Amino acid sequence: MLNQAAHPLAGASMTGADMLVQVLADEGVDTIFGYSGGAILPIYDAVFRYNQEHQSAMPLIVPANEQGAGFMAAGYARASGRVGVALVTSGPGATNTVTPVRDSMADSVPIVVICGQVPTTAIGTDAFQEAPVPSIMGAVAKHVFLVTGGGAMHLNASLASEKRLTPVCNLHEQASAIAAENYSKATNNLGVCMVTTGPGSTNTVTGVAGVRRATLRR
Repeated sequence: MLNQAAHPLAGASMTGADMLVQVLADEGVDTIFGYSGGAILPIYDAVFRYNQEHQSAMPLIVPANEQGAGFMAAGYARASGRVGVALVTSGPGATNTVTPVRDSMADSVPIVVICGQVPTTAIGTDAFQEAPVPSIMGAVAKHVFLVTGGGAMHLNASLASEKRLTPVCNLHEQASAIAAENYSKATNNLGVCMVTTGPGSTNTVTGVAGVRRATLRR
């Protein structure tokens, strides 16, 4: 999490592109994988400026295409345990990352894909290299944001790092209930047991009764 104290650059005049790159730096991003295009060029310029001022602290790795950038970011995340970042342009640049985004979603791999976009007034007009990225990515990504202000980037990196709920399969419903109880005792988090109707739910009676007894004894 970011330090809530005043930022060293507070009050400084910065472009939106420079702000975005600074947020990535504040979030600990040390590598970007990207393929350039017209709509994303201002952010590429900001990356180059940042590296010029900070001894190449955030190198930009250029793949053969945007899909490669997405898979490279995912590979980086898998290998390092950190959030992988891909930087691509609007329209076909963004849609080329659908497969790595879906792959990362399926495997709980944390990546953030930053896409360029046409000017706000041109959204929805079939402008050059425009695509309905939120609609397309909404079906395959964990979260999709159309960024219109400066606060969303911190949120994106944090959400990408969050773990997905992982199902644990047991032999029968009673075992599931008891496993949920033991998980709750061990972690102080809520244990969740999912079963079917009828005998599936009645098979959890023993586990539920055990939890109730333990609660009443407290």
